[in-house]
Amino acid sequence: METPVLQTPTLLYLSKSDITRLGGNSSQLYLDAVYHALTLHARGEIVQPLKPYLRWGGDESHIADRIIAMPAYLGGADTVAGLKWVGSRHDNPSRYGIDRASALTILNDPETNYPIAILEGSLISGMRTAAVTALAAKYLAPTNFHRVTCIGCGPIARMQLLTLLEQFPTIAIIHLFDLNPAAAQWLVTELHQSYPQVEYQVAETAKDAVQAGEVVITCTTTDKPYLPFDWLRKGTFISNISIMDVQRMSSLKLTRLWLTIGISATGKRRCLINWYRRDTFLVSNFMRN
Repeated sequence: METPVLQTPTLLYLSKSDITRLGGNSSQLYLDAVYHALTLHARGEIVQPLKPYLRWGGDESHIADRIIAMPAYLGGADTVAGLKWVGSRHDNPSRYGIDRASALTILNDPETNYPIAILEGSLISGMRTAAVTALAAKYLAPTNFHRVTCIGCGPIARMQLLTLLEQFPTIAIIHLFDLNPAAAQWLVTELHQSYPQVEYQVAETAKDAVQAGEVVITCTTTDKPYLPFDWLRKGTFISNISIMDVQRMSSLKLTRLWLTIGISATGKRRCLINWYRRDTFLVSNFMRN
């Protein structure tokens, strides 16, 4: 019996502009994909091993300075395997005038394991992260919320807020804070172009911004917590994108802890953590770069 001969798969490359032309800057595409992936995960049809962090510089390096490899296999009707290779330097914007993070996504044919596509990954990664926030807010945020706060006003914040504005038409006011006031003004200009009916307020302090929001998003490069739970209004939903921002609660303050199983990342499980205190939810974004 002759061995079948397959034609070597062609390799597709999609740039950021290609992905944008294909609708890659629209949020619904990503919400559908994230929902699908989490459904497959619940069915045990996803494989996602430990993601290695490549760092150098020792104790002097910033927490956001790293390169991460994120491999995964997606089952279901349309199987695919792949890898996201994402590099980050916290001072890229201030030092070089470029985005903090960059990424490539490589897709492999699960029948032959041949690479079949290379995609510019920064837009996909940022919009996917925003989709996690929007999907979680759909189930955990106050009904018909209209005040959103964002701490940190860079490209990730832009994608977070545009996604929420697309998905939640009840949003009427956005409160912004950044240590660099120019960054906050830049974000106001970016958002106003598509959503001029929304009111934008730049707060003088992070505390002022946080206290005003029903939904709070952190998009910073901080390596130290600065946001105590006492700043939060009752019922606040927090999407802690940058992970380090929110201070730990003491056992006296912690009324209830919810652990919802998220995407596997440790060889076994990784958890999406929803802290609950006085009806306050915190989502630690388990699919962050």
